[in-house]
Amino acid sequence: EQTALTDTVTFAANEGMRAIVHGSTAVVIGILVVRGRGKAGPFQHRFRYTDTWTKRDGRWVMVASQDYDIPR
Repeated sequence: EQTALTDTVTFAANEGMRAIVHGSTAVVIGILVVRGRGKAGPFQHRFRYTDTWTKRDGRWVMVASQDYDIPR
């Protein structure tokens, strides 16, 4: 049985995004702010994220990603 998605995102933006590049590897850190409406009503989340990228065949490819919801 499939469950319908009930959350609607009305706003999403990055804050303080920063890239640290070392050769063919880059680590990108920042905060993702997401606002919207779900089954329980309006919501807002702030996620701290760390993405790791590597350059392959001239293109940047994400190889790992981690995030967590910042406690209020």
